[in-house]
Amino acid sequence: MKKLKKLLVAFVTLVCSFILFACGTIKVFVNHNGQTPLELTVGKKDADNVLEEINKLEKDGYHIGGVYTDSAYTQVWDGTELKNDQHLYVQWVGNDYNVTYNSNGGTGTMANQTIKYGSSATLTNNAFTKTGYSFAGWATTANAQTAEFANGANFSMNQKGITLYAVWSVNSYAVVFNANNGTGTMANQNANFGASLTLNANEFTRTGYSFAGWNTEADGSGNSYTDGATIASMGEGGITLYAQWQANSYAVIFNSNGGTGTMSSQNIDYTSSANLSNNVFERTGYSFAGWNTKADGTGTTYAEGALYTMNTLGTTLYALWSINSYDVKFNANGGTGTMADQTVEFNARVNLTTNVFVKEGYSFAGWNTKADGTGQAYINNAIITMGAEDLTLYAVWNINSYGVNFDANGGQGTMLKQDINFGASANLTTNAFVRTGYSFAGWNTKADGTGTTYADGASIQMVAGGITLYAQWQIEKYNIVIKNGTETIATYNNAEFGSDINSSAELGELTAPTGKTYGGLYLDGDTNFENLYLQDYEEDLVVPDFGNDGANIVLNVRWATTEGTVNLHYNGATGNNSVTSLDAVYGT
Repeated sequence: MKKLKKLLVAFVTLVCSFILFACGTIKVFVNHNGQTPLELTVGKKDADNVLEEINKLEKDGYHIGGVYTDSAYTQVWDGTELKNDQHLYVQWVGNDYNVTYNSNGGTGTMANQTIKYGSSATLTNNAFTKTGYSFAGWATTANAQTAEFANGANFSMNQKGITLYAVWSVNSYAVVFNANNGTGTMANQNANFGASLTLNANEFTRTGYSFAGWNTEADGSGNSYTDGATIASMGEGGITLYAQWQANSYAVIFNSNGGTGTMSSQNIDYTSSANLSNNVFERTGYSFAGWNTKADGTGTTYAEGALYTMNTLGTTLYALWSINSYDVKFNANGGTGTMADQTVEFNARVNLTTNVFVKEGYSFAGWNTKADGTGQAYINNAIITMGAEDLTLYAVWNINSYGVNFDANGGQGTMLKQDINFGASANLTTNAFVRTGYSFAGWNTKADGTGTTYADGASIQMVAGGITLYAQWQIEKYNIVIKNGTETIATYNNAEFGSDINSSAELGELTAPTGKTYGGLYLDGDTNFENLYLQDYEEDLVVPDFGNDGANIVLNVRWATTEGTVNLHYNGATGNNSVTSLDAVYGT
């Protein structure tokens, strides 16, 4: 019907053109749409009719964009002037139609894209997103599984508008297994977004730790999964699961290393720190000096109660022992003086310090562990083996015995030394000294008698060093009477031994009997004249020792028969003439 209409129009136009031409008309050929030109017969001044006819032209999807006098569309017809066989060229311009973008389950917005009909343009880059999916392109239907147009593809507008639907391709995401300080490798485990999957079994290891599952955070603060758990739905972007580690607990074993006692092991989590248990071991003669990872102390040392970090799969700590030194203390035990303590290591053998204590009246006799001497005895400078405690040694003292030395102090005789223990008392030995003309008067600690006096046989207490006693002598005095027969010639009272008696005057006046001569003085009763005194009467009598102080002494004059010498003269005689004189008594 439409085509018939066009033929009818053309026929009418042709008829009119013929009429017009016959009446001063022209022909105009309108070129359009690549078809046979539209031939119009119009008056030379009838441009409006031409325009009206042109405007009646149609092209699906286009509109007239201009009328030109050349096919290159460079000379625009001004719409007034016409000439015979005028060719006009209609330029068709495509209409603007929209490409509408549909997210098709995605999110976001995209503006419509206007493209002229019959033209091509690069599609707007996709701005939609869909969680867990990747954009795969565009399709003209919502349920398309594959894309008809790629992102940014060249699109030709051959229809009056179009809706393009985003095509989405589900993403596959990985479960990434992170050892989280462990060791080993595990391949990623892939699953589509939203799909479920069962986790592969853990293959990581970590020294000192046990695997305790997975977590979405390294510090365990996220979502937790057990080994081999099922993830119900794979999330966007995948997931990183961090191995969770439970520190193992390992034992610190305490070794007494020569000591005694028991200590329980101390459990400490791996890489954790704790203060070590206090030592309870003991070792005689030693002090605890800490712990060491080697028995010989060449390892790492830890003080008692030190903070210990468990960086091994258990350890043994050996007690370190420092040998003790103990003091030997010296006690004077009644003596005097000072002695420094002697410091000796346990179990060492040393000579004891030489004694310097003294005690008056005693001799040092060694040491003893008890003051009363009932303990362990040691000699001076003895070798001891030091025990595990301080040792107090008490000086042992033996009482000295000192002598009383008796000095005759001018007398004669001998007396043995009298030994007496220091501090003890004893009666002095009876004096045995004598001294001519003197009587024993006791003892004195000084020869001149200015010291301490002791009577004969007195009790004396011994002092240190002994004592010397000097005999004290008292000069004897006598009452002397000299008689000649019954006649008392002279009397001398209190005549001291050794003194001179002026007896020569009295004796010189005596007349000797006939045939007698002075023969000295003799003690009364000494008829044998065993002791004669003062045999020369012209001399003074020196008082002899009469033995008893204060004695009454009677001295008698002895008249001795006169003795003379007979001299023999042989007057020429021969024979034995060796005797030249003879003693003879008067009257014989």
